[in-house]
Amino acid sequence: MSTVTPSTAEAKQLLSFRRAKNFSRRINLNWTGVLLNVFGLFGIRRDTGIGRIIELDERKNRVALEVPATGRQIRVKYDIEFHNFLHNHLGELVEIHGNIVTDKNENPFFIDYAFKFNLVDITDVRLSDVVPSYLQLKNFKDVYINVNLSENKQYYYANYEFLEIITGAFSRSELENELRIYIDILWTDFAKESDRNLALSAVNLKRKLLSTFEEKSK
Repeated sequence: MSTVTPSTAEAKQLLSFRRAKNFSRRINLNWTGVLLNVFGLFGIRRDTGIGRIIELDERKNRVALEVPATGRQIRVKYDIEFHNFLHNHLGELVEIHGNIVTDKNENPFFIDYAFKFNLVDITDVRLSDVVPSYLQLKNFKDVYINVNLSENKQYYYANYEFLEIITGAFSRSELENELRIYIDILWTDFAKESDRNLALSAVNLKRKLLSTFEEKSK
């Protein structure tokens, strides 16, 4: 299967539902966040971003992170429990979970605090690991869903051409959850639907779904 690397615009379109969700959240901004708001320097506020660990300040418990697409360096306060993790992964890309303000291109511009870090993981997802609980694979042989990062390295992007699966998320755990939801929707809206209510292309997708999954016996 070919590897698909989405553009930032494509990833933004896929994640529009998450943009709306993040706008609806109430976030307590400090004065820096207020100034960014007033001068219109940010795109959105969200709770996950991606950066490369470049330096640790052990005395102040601050980590310097480089934003991949812009080269901007952001210094972030972290809990002491993450010190060993950050030290062991200097130079690597990590997910930063915290209060994040982005620029207009949705790259992190300011992070007032980080409460969790995870390594960026773009290994392919095994299909059997994201099948909804009421379904199972028909064949013993497993297949994998391609995972990559968007052009600006801020979104995970999953693609499985055979079942026309294409979705995105801000973190690896969110991506796997989105895949479960996506497959559930495909099964409900296509596999369970009568052929007479589907266009020809949708009928073809239904056949693929029925050849891949089956419902577990109750």
